[in-house]
Amino acid sequence: MCATGRQFAAEAFSPRDDIRYVRYNPRMPSHSREKETRSAITLRGNMSESSRLHSFADDFARQTRLSAGDRGRVLVILDELFSNIVRHGYDANGPSGTVEIVLALEDGKLRIELIDDGRPFDPLSAPPPNLDVPPAQRPVGGLGIHIIRNLVGEAHYARKGRYNCLTLSHEIDPRLF
Repeated sequence: MCATGRQFAAEAFSPRDDIRYVRYNPRMPSHSREKETRSAITLRGNMSESSRLHSFADDFARQTRLSAGDRGRVLVILDELFSNIVRHGYDANGPSGTVEIVLALEDGKLRIELIDDGRPFDPLSAPPPNLDVPPAQRPVGGLGIHIIRNLVGEAHYARKGRYNCLTLSHEIDPRLF
């Protein structure tokens, strides 16, 4: 769910930029009540924010009791996408932008959203790398997106106004709930 209609740039940095909530649907019977755990953070488009990103992801994994495998999946995905946004989304000598990251877990589905104000870029439109060609002969780039595609069940991209909006989802082992 991409952020449309809300201010997202410079004013996004406040002491409350890390938001967590649990939502219950009281109309459902108590034994099947819908529960969503959601966390969001807004980071500057700068690699110095990596430690905040990792802490945020670790906190979410702990809060939702993700398995070690799913925790690793989230960290690989966030690390790759955040570094790509920082390196390729903004001018090297210009100001860095902002990246909003939302992690949610609902009904056994993990959702990862990245919303950035960088250059328009649909990572899902990149062709898959030709893995039959020896690594030394392959063009640089594209392998990270290929790995991410294989780590998630669904992926959607949209450009909404000034923002790139990427939503990824993955089914979590139902025995964890």
